Amino acid sequence: MKSNREKLAWAFAIVIAAGLLFPVTLGEPRAVQGSSGGDSWRNLIYDFQTLITGLAAVFAAAVTIRTMERTDRESERRHRELVMIQMRPERLKVSRALFPQIQDLRDIVSQFHDFDKVGSELPPPCRGTPEWYWLTEVSKRYLPCFDRIQSVLLRRQFQEGIVLFDGTTTRIFDELLEQTDLVRTILRDHARFDAYFDPNKGEHQNYEERFAAVYDRAFSAITLTLGLLPRFIESLEFTRRSYGV
Repeated sequence: MKSNREKLAWAFAIVIAAGLLFPVTLGEPRAVQGSSGGDSWRNLIYDFQTLITGLAAVFAAAVTIRTMERTDRESERRHRELVMIQMRPERLKVSRALFPQIQDLRDIVSQFHDFDKVGSELPPPCRGTPEWYWLTEVSKRYLPCFDRIQSVLLRRQFQEGIVLFDGTTTRIFDELLEQTDLVRTILRDHARFDAYFDPNKGEHQNYEERFAAVYDRAFSAITLTLGLLPRFIESLEFTRRSYGV
């Protein structure tokens, strides 16, 4: 479909041609002393040969420009098609990496909606400090969520797509995987000590003595994980838009 600019250009050319054509063909011939008779078409061509040559040159230039523009558009279209063909395997790999992983991670985030209420909902501790009981409740309620995070991050199709992620997404992924693994280890160990705590065992006594440091590490790792997870989802969405999947 022709653009408005092209239509206006053709309309202007037609007006100019009409303005020249009618006077040339219908106007009174020039009167030159000693020059009369002869074929009328020959005289017309002879009298206006410069104008005719100029119009022909303009027309040829217009045709050439038109042809070049058409060739450029076709080349651009073929280039886009070639790029799309070359990107098809990458887009497929990215699509497999993002779906349904993005939605699964969103579902996990929604399960932490009441995480901040854990401390206020705790009954009086039956053993140790409030921090001990807080970590016990977190391990009972949310350890499966952290397990799911790691499960999603370690899926084969997700691992295969990491090479196509940008630097920011890859960095967040590495941090999230590291912190999630740390949280899972701390929560599993604490759940084991809490369920089978025996003050007569040296290992259990040692854990109770260093629990303050364990709690600090756990709280820091959990906070980092819950902060990285939404950022990672946002970065995955950016990757999805970048690849058009």
